[in-house]
Amino acid sequence: MIFGYLDREGVAQPDILSHFDKGHSTARRFLRGPAGLIWCPSALPTLAGGFAQTGDRHLALVWEGYLSNESELRSQHPDLRRNSSIAELLLRSFEKHGRNAPARWEGKFAVAIWDESESAVRLIRDRVGAEPLFYYNGSKYAAFGSSIAPLTGLPGAEKRLCHEALYTYLLLCYNPFSTTFIDGILKAEPGRVTSLLSSGTQIHPYWTLDFAAVGRVDADALAAGLQELMQKSVASQLAPDAPVGTLLSGGMDSSSVLALMRRRLQSPIFTYSFRCHGNTFDESRYARIMSTKFGTRHTEVEFPAAAVCRIAEMVRFMDEPFCDSGIEVASYLLGEQAAGTVSYVLTGDGGDELFGGHPVYIADKAARIVDAIPRPLMAPAMRLFTFLPDSDQKKNLVVKLKRFAESWAFGSALGSHRWRIYYSLDALHWLASPALWHEFSELDPLDQLRATYKGSAGSDLLGRSLFSDWQTVVRFAVRRQDMVRAFKVEPRFPFYEANLIAYSSKIPSRLKIRGWSKTKYIQHKAMESVLPDEIINRKDKLGHSVPLKNWIRDEPVVGDFLKDVLSNSAISRRGLLNPAAIQAMLSEHNSRRANHAHRLWAIATLELWLNEHLQ
Repeated sequence: MIFGYLDREGVAQPDILSHFDKGHSTARRFLRGPAGLIWCPSALPTLAGGFAQTGDRHLALVWEGYLSNESELRSQHPDLRRNSSIAELLLRSFEKHGRNAPARWEGKFAVAIWDESESAVRLIRDRVGAEPLFYYNGSKYAAFGSSIAPLTGLPGAEKRLCHEALYTYLLLCYNPFSTTFIDGILKAEPGRVTSLLSSGTQIHPYWTLDFAAVGRVDADALAAGLQELMQKSVASQLAPDAPVGTLLSGGMDSSSVLALMRRRLQSPIFTYSFRCHGNTFDESRYARIMSTKFGTRHTEVEFPAAAVCRIAEMVRFMDEPFCDSGIEVASYLLGEQAAGTVSYVLTGDGGDELFGGHPVYIADKAARIVDAIPRPLMAPAMRLFTFLPDSDQKKNLVVKLKRFAESWAFGSALGSHRWRIYYSLDALHWLASPALWHEFSELDPLDQLRATYKGSAGSDLLGRSLFSDWQTVVRFAVRRQDMVRAFKVEPRFPFYEANLIAYSSKIPSRLKIRGWSKTKYIQHKAMESVLPDEIINRKDKLGHSVPLKNWIRDEPVVGDFLKDVLSNSAISRRGLLNPAAIQAMLSEHNSRRANHAHRLWAIATLELWLNEHLQ
């Protein structure tokens, strides 16, 4: 973990420094003039970190993370000692290239640099935000850390709930934007250099993403190039002297990662998958097929209904609340199982956003046809679909029609995000207490979502959606893996390597989604000679399925847990939400009139998180 503090009045206040030092006997300090930087060693054995400074102490650097192109970067600085630390390497790179240096760094990292030339602290985060980094920038002092907790309680950064972050969370079940749940504490933006100055905060991009449409290209050549880049990306994540695992669902992304790992490793590979029993929810057999094919030491983790109650312990490890209908619990269970056997795991996160794998992209195509019909003509039919009863299956025609109709009402300006929003303004008005709704009435997080959708000039429909998802959905995916990190197992992300992202962003949309609904076509083509036919040709990918909606209705351990967390007394005590609205959702869900699983789970996670962090 890294933490730091800069006093603008030239005095390193002992009480604040001791606040950071607490419990970290090996913490190091850099003190010069008004600056005080503290480094605390990482809790993850395979995660690098360190401290370095120039001889004149005008520059000092602390960092945490993993550098996947260390050898290449060292070749750019031949005068550096062979046994120099990565911290020294990064400092030398910044000394030479300034704010453009991070464009040369690959991997996942959180870096802070004291730059005396401008009396500034430079905060640098990897391109997708895999490593967390937060800051407070006030008039008297600035502080930063790889966790929010050490920053809260400092003068000016008291534990005050940020209503903008809460609003966004209720809509999406996570908060991808720079605000955090603590007023005054912000996230350093991925792919940016954030400079904390006495005059304010300056943000300088060192990486941009572009999904602009390209002309006709040869699909075979593209697929061959893609396989080669995927292989390099996987290879760059491997540590030769540490036991390695992978989180294996049996889908295209995790299967591709495993197959390419096996090409480089003769040593054991440990694979971990979870299993939820139930019709249309159990896809564990595909993970077993991959394990058998590539000779892994496979562990299948049972995910029973009672396990979702462990969200009550998981909130301790969340800087902010986030949830995805139980998938975050699955990550927690897998991390727990991997602990003690492997020190790091590779994941398939990012493949859906590179190759067009999310079902919402198919919904976008259908919506283009529906949106061409005047809304007054379509609205009655869509309203009728919303009254369809829910099904116990994850996906069937009724479920799809009902969800499509509910989300269609948000309009096309939100792009793919309209399929992921859980409240209309009327429903949110009913859920919020009068005091909270007054605060919400001044805010519009949907406008930020619209802005991300418009951010890729020249892109087609899918390109704009992919661009937006890299600013939003990807930021949720990396936080979900924090549940693996809770067990001192480091997640690594081959699909987040910059060269692979840049290459994939230029693949035409028609080769990502072929025809009406064949998603990830180019990835299938790239891997068809590598993966078993059962994986390449499978039609029933469910996307990490957890039958939470059924458990709430049919499993007393889950239903009683939610009723307890969401009781009238618990909700009324906090004064944020309307207890009657929550009880109505529970009733509608249990009677199968609606599927409120995501909403109820998000509110329960929020309540537990607030109890843990904002009492």
